[in-house]
Amino acid sequence: GVVFLLVIGVHQPVALTALAVIIMGVGGIVHEWVRGTRSRSRKGESYPVAFGRLLAANRPRYGGYVVHLSIAMLALGAIGSSFYNLQRDIPMRPGETRELGGYSFTYLGVSERAFSDRDEGTGRFAVSKGDRDLGIMSTTRTFYRDFRIAATRAAIRSTPLEDFYIVPSEFGEDGQTVFRIYVNPLVWWMWASGPLLALGTLLAVSPRRRLAPAPVTVPDGMGLARV
Repeated sequence: GVVFLLVIGVHQPVALTALAVIIMGVGGIVHEWVRGTRSRSRKGESYPVAFGRLLAANRPRYGGYVVHLSIAMLALGAIGSSFYNLQRDIPMRPGETRELGGYSFTYLGVSERAFSDRDEGTGRFAVSKGDRDLGIMSTTRTFYRDFRIAATRAAIRSTPLEDFYIVPSEFGEDGQTVFRIYVNPLVWWMWASGPLLALGTLLAVSPRRRLAPAPVTVPDGMGLARV
């Protein structure tokens, strides 16, 4: 595990140690699940049925494993976003192209619209990563005139590997705008850990199904004597 992490470029001592611990913990859980599922499948059960019945057979134990997996996912996201995130404030004019974290983004321009209570400016970007075209991303800045308050809606591309954000400042009249660019690795895993944590908790605390007692048959002539 450590050798693999070094090969893919993880050299921070704290991140390396934490990721190695996560890999060992997750590997132990997956190994036990695979072993238990294979054991049940030898009795004629399909793999999905065998895995489901394995979890149901000891819900507190395997629900705890699911909770541990969710905590590992949360830690994975925290490590990625803490040690390997990128952030830059980049001034751009329409037609200009910049790069950050392997992403290339071209500022296509801004379209402005006036509403009764607010003014909106939407900046559009053509984004690519390597040789792959990621399409058009749009980010909006809204100014509420009565309250003198501005709100922004970032352009976001989220994948299990990393999140890419473009956040605008005020769109300048001369065409130049400063954009804050973020590249946050593994943040997706932090969001995904929440539902998994809830699922594991429900599995761990759910009551086991009790089998109804078998009916007792009384042979003829063995009934209670009448008084």
